Amino acid sequence: MNKKNLLFLVLLGASGFSQLEARQWFQPSPLSYGYAYSHYPFLPPVDENECNKCYWLDMVNPWMAAEFRHANRAFLNKDGTRTNSLAGLLFDQESFTLANLVAPGASTAAFPLASLVNITPNFDYTEHVAWFGLNVEKRFGCEEQWHVGLRLRIPFRDVKTELDSCCDLESGLGDLYRTQPEVVCTDDGTAGFIPSAFAYRLDFLTKLGLVNYAEAPNQNVFIANVDVTNQGGQTPPVNVKRVAVGSIPSTPFSLRKGDTGGATPACAPGFDSTTVDGNAAGAEQKLVGDGFFLSANGTSGFAADNRAVFNSAFNYSTGGLAANSATQATLWVLPTIDGDGAAATLTDGAIEIQNAFTALLAGSNLSALNFLSTTSAINFNTQRTSGPGDFLTEMYVHRDFCGCWGEWFAEGIFGATFPTGKRNRFPNLTLLQPLGNNRHFEVKIGGFLGWKPFDWMAIKFDGFYNWALRRNERVAASFVGATVRNIGPAIDAKVSWQYFVGDVDITFMVPCVCPELGVNVGYQPYVKRSDKVSFGDVTTAANIFGTTATLDATVLETRTKQVAHTIKGEIFYQACAWQLFGGFNHAVAGKNAPKQSAWYLGADVYF
Repeated sequence: MNKKNLLFLVLLGASGFSQLEARQWFQPSPLSYGYAYSHYPFLPPVDENECNKCYWLDMVNPWMAAEFRHANRAFLNKDGTRTNSLAGLLFDQESFTLANLVAPGASTAAFPLASLVNITPNFDYTEHVAWFGLNVEKRFGCEEQWHVGLRLRIPFRDVKTELDSCCDLESGLGDLYRTQPEVVCTDDGTAGFIPSAFAYRLDFLTKLGLVNYAEAPNQNVFIANVDVTNQGGQTPPVNVKRVAVGSIPSTPFSLRKGDTGGATPACAPGFDSTTVDGNAAGAEQKLVGDGFFLSANGTSGFAADNRAVFNSAFNYSTGGLAANSATQATLWVLPTIDGDGAAATLTDGAIEIQNAFTALLAGSNLSALNFLSTTSAINFNTQRTSGPGDFLTEMYVHRDFCGCWGEWFAEGIFGATFPTGKRNRFPNLTLLQPLGNNRHFEVKIGGFLGWKPFDWMAIKFDGFYNWALRRNERVAASFVGATVRNIGPAIDAKVSWQYFVGDVDITFMVPCVCPELGVNVGYQPYVKRSDKVSFGDVTTAANIFGTTATLDATVLETRTKQVAHTIKGEIFYQACAWQLFGGFNHAVAGKNAPKQSAWYLGADVYF
């Protein structure tokens, strides 16, 4: 096949481009622009034999390479080296609740636990790429110092975003309630047994609809239709204990009624009764009779890690506790015990509350993941996609110079990227990553500047500014007040972005050796401006809870302004008509950018 036919076939293959799936949020591959390698270019001279003169082109340079990229951490918050999980980059938070998808105070009635169950997506990104490229060139001028050419390349990518099996994707229920068996110790040394003592966080019970903070006629507090307020000096069936958010009350959970309105704690399993009776562990507590009443706002009346009871003298609805989820989250509902020794049992009211809670728990779907899946088909499953990436083209003009200070060259480039892959219309697959620019046509301008002052060293600079042009794509709707992005009902949006990528490369060669043998070290800065996202004339949409809310495209723009600092290394061996090269790059710092590493190995030939 001659050079003209080969060029024609490559250009013909570029004409069938279609669509891609999502926005790119990784730094460009080192093989995606310019030469097929990072080191200073040592281009072979034009072959002056008679056969070569039959062709218009002076050089045809096909190449191919294999690349592997990986990332499981990201640089967030400020331009530095501290890293967080990739979830912080993709969703704006490493761990979040469904309530973060809507404005504070917005209705989440469709899933009452929206503010309590945490989702923490820990995942890894891996990518295998096969690159195929072709560079064609015509040279002219005195000593062939002018080069005009075209560079074409296309990647075939296999991208996998894998959810870590080591970490729980969903958590929070274990922080909201606990049950355990407990031994009850008495003054005479006999012991009783409570098979299932409980601790329920008050905000959990409230979200489940089990708490009525001001039921007429006495405005008492009821849990599961059981009056839990202190009346006439009688000990209520449950008490409350204050602990720090995220902590569990110390054991034992249950308390035994005292003869004078006080209470002594039940033994934790394995404790000797004399330890409690002798108060050696400092465990004896007063519950009722010394003013340990929960205030109407829930924030005063007793110290942290102590107990109190609801008081019929207070109205917890008008006093503020009923509407304050943050305060409720510090209070745990614990049972009171009737009887002594072997006859010890939970109070009737505590048993009723426990039975109602257990029945509600068994009949409810308390999983935030299941809610997302069943109502919006949103999931965090491991995703893998393969196929051709974007088709990249560059036209260039190259000029060689030679002077007293060594050899040098300058090159100007105009490039265009064509989307050539299968389009994905499903942002509900939250971990599905792109093969390209999601149907965005991209243009760029840039160039190279190289200088070889010595036989053993050369320096190369390059820089490119890129525009991904505005285009419709399918995204996850975002709403006013939301603090999490890329999770929500699918909606159309117009998106565009811009970025700069550059390189500084220093190439060291073995002097007086032909063919060339050397190594290259370099630095790559990458700066991306924030995405520009618009929902057009659409101003409202239904959120995941089925409530119409006001859209806010700026939420999707969060953390899309990126900075990355990457170091590079490469080794190469170039003969007269072919070359082998291999290298790596590694992001060492940045902001809102993945901490990615890449390795590649390639070869090219010259005709």
